[in-house]
Amino acid sequence: MEKNSVQRTARLLRVLVYIVLGCNVVCLPLVPYFVLMSIFVQSMKVLTVPYALAMIAFFWICGCCTAVILWQARRILDTILAGDPFRMANAVSMNRAAVACWVISAVALVRFVAETVILWNPVTFFTYNTLFIPCFFMAGLLFRVMAAL
Repeated sequence: MEKNSVQRTARLLRVLVYIVLGCNVVCLPLVPYFVLMSIFVQSMKVLTVPYALAMIAFFWICGCCTAVILWQARRILDTILAGDPFRMANAVSMNRAAVACWVISAVALVRFVAETVILWNPVTFFTYNTLFIPCFFMAGLLFRVMAAL
């Protein structure tokens, strides 16, 4: 297959995927440090040790799922660069990415419900976590549809 603009874009995307994956791997071990430090910096009464542990678990689960999504993207980009994008392996990769998206959406939903019950405050409706629920659910559906193609 001749080198075309799609392959040049795929090569650029693969480099960006490696950079983001590297940042993800570096940040995952630092999650407990930053969450526990926020206990001392913020004056929130709700930010106790059990809440901090729940936040650590949330960020670790989301970070691991993000790493899975990025790894599957790398695999798909490798098949594009090889000139054979229509392979069953790409469908498998997209299905795995869909499952990872749905895990992120489910964990965000659990966190949203828990924070709403704990805080009993409508401010939880206006956080980034609330956006995770529909965005990652829809991304999972999109991956499933693309895998079927």
